[in-house]
Amino acid sequence: MRDPTSTLAPMSAVPDPARPERAAGVPDEPAARRSKLRAIVKTARPKQWSKNVLVFAAPAAAGVLDQRDALLQTLVAFVGFCFAASGTYFLNDANDAEADRLHPTKRMRPVAAGDLDVRTARVIAVVLIVLALVVTAPINDFKLTGVVAGYVPRWKMKPRLIEGPIVIRPSDIKELA
Repeated sequence: MRDPTSTLAPMSAVPDPARPERAAGVPDEPAARRSKLRAIVKTARPKQWSKNVLVFAAPAAAGVLDQRDALLQTLVAFVGFCFAASGTYFLNDANDAEADRLHPTKRMRPVAAGDLDVRTARVIAVVLIVLALVVTAPINDFKLTGVVAGYVPRWKMKPRLIEGPIVIRPSDIKELA
């Protein structure tokens, strides 16, 4: 009979004497990089992307998803909205980091917890939002880009939020980075 505790040994919190760096509590370099990557993925909130599947509803109802162009345009819309949503999450978390640190659950978000610095979150936000606009630009003579741009709130550093759709100007990108 196999000992059931033997399968739990690798996951044990007990220091491994064979790996002194682990026993001393010193993280290894790949683990540190993984944690930053994990922080970036967590801040992007990929679980929220499922909401963007709704862009397939109208083409599916029209019965055109079996047509190459319609499917490609719908996929581009999905990707564009995912980039825009994640960019907005990064920007929101960067702008709200101080307040989130005081919140019982939001303090666990990577930017508030210090796993991802505010400047990096802002740079990633700008990159994702610009990617969303660039990816969607070829679809319907920039009409999809206008829809995606309207989805992203207009952020400024002072004041934090100005109502209305986003209009990205070079000064906005410079201010965020």
